[in-house]
Amino acid sequence: MSFGEEMHDDLDDAAARFREILKLHATPIWTTKDGRKIPINKMDDGHVENTINFLGRAIVAGEDLAFTLSLFDGGSDPDGLENLENSTGCQLAVAKAWRGILIEEQAKRAARRERTRPKMPWERQ
Repeated sequence: MSFGEEMHDDLDDAAARFREILKLHATPIWTTKDGRKIPINKMDDGHVENTINFLGRAIVAGEDLAFTLSLFDGGSDPDGLENLENSTGCQLAVAKAWRGILIEEQAKRAARRERTRPKMPWERQ
């Protein structure tokens, strides 16, 4: 198994654990960049979609940073880079967990829309 595969497996495990912790709360609350706190079930569809895309970009950038940090031996300050690498890994796990939660919310909304959509005559049985 390569470093990249090992890193992804560890991050996916951490993200799954964090997602379960977030689900223990009645409704996960997203904090916007301007500091507003919004329960995800109150976010409009566009905001959910944009947040999923934002987190996807952040995850790719964070994975690139984590991989780059893994290439250095740390020189005279190995703890500094190791702490940064650990911090980056934690942030990636949190971002993956949030992205998973928002994707689940998006799927719930799509299913709800499908259930409440009026049936066309040819769809009725």
